[in-house]
Amino acid sequence: MSVYDTATKLASEIRNSKEYNDFVTNMKNIKRDKDNEYLLSEYKKLQYNLQYATMNNKKIDKKALKKMESIQNKIRDNEKIYNYLLSEEKFNLMMDNINKIIAQTVKEDYKSKRGINMKILVMKVDLRAAYVHSLKEKRMIVKSIIGKLQNKFNVSIREVENQDLHQRISIGIVKLELNSKDSDQSKDKILNFIEENCEAEIIDIESEIINY
Repeated sequence: MSVYDTATKLASEIRNSKEYNDFVTNMKNIKRDKDNEYLLSEYKKLQYNLQYATMNNKKIDKKALKKMESIQNKIRDNEKIYNYLLSEEKFNLMMDNINKIIAQTVKEDYKSKRGINMKILVMKVDLRAAYVHSLKEKRMIVKSIIGKLQNKFNVSIREVENQDLHQRISIGIVKLELNSKDSDQSKDKILNFIEENCEAEIIDIESEIINY
């Protein structure tokens, strides 16, 4: 069996996993209720803004904190959103563990050959394109974003989620760096580039630096 056959089998196992199916089911439940979808979107947007301010040592707006507290209280009493966030966390944890297992498998051999402990920057960026009215229009925007990022940065990138939602864009980005400092700088540069060169609004960002 080739490595590509193994990867295909792994993808099938992930798709059939309880974590993935619970995540998909809860996501569909959210999509059926526009109020819940809006509340979740506002939560994600505020969460990103607060994380971004913290990472860049910026002053956190008290109004934003108060609004976040209010939304968190609503979410605690909202079973559908709570279940979605819980299933999302479990699915992301599973994917993180899979990535770590793969990286660890080749880490020691790679280090012995290169003598360098590299870093892998892994990012998932969620964007909202409220102005998009069709999947065809969305695909053109996604293609443009991917092309611009590949031309500007030496990254591997693809659309990873929400392919059937015309106003939501989720892209996965992977970049190899020499150290954590370079990884953090690349992350900031990539996010700034997206904000400056894409009309879609960033609503959530997940990132991890993996030792390689």
